[in-house]
Amino acid sequence: MVTRINNTKIQHISCVIIDKNAAATLNQALDALVNFTDIVIYSNGSTDSTEDIALNYANVNLVQGEFIGFGPSKTRQLPMLKIIGYYLS
Repeated sequence: MVTRINNTKIQHISCVIIDKNAAATLNQALDALVNFTDIVIYSNGSTDSTEDIALNYANVNLVQGEFIGFGPSKTRQLPMLKIIGYYLS
């Protein structure tokens, strides 16, 4: 269960999630990020309902592509981010 402290929108940080077949945990992860206004999900050929779940969140930008390693996959998402600056891996 996720407990939100307040309803403050976080507009200066973008989140990137790399996933494949993450339906079992994606709702919980996205609920925890509900205050972030920019979440990019890079989906790697999911065959479960991962992509359908992602599309139910207004703050999510779903991108589909192949997994080419964690670093390169994250780097590929940089142009999709609304907030460009520092990024943590």
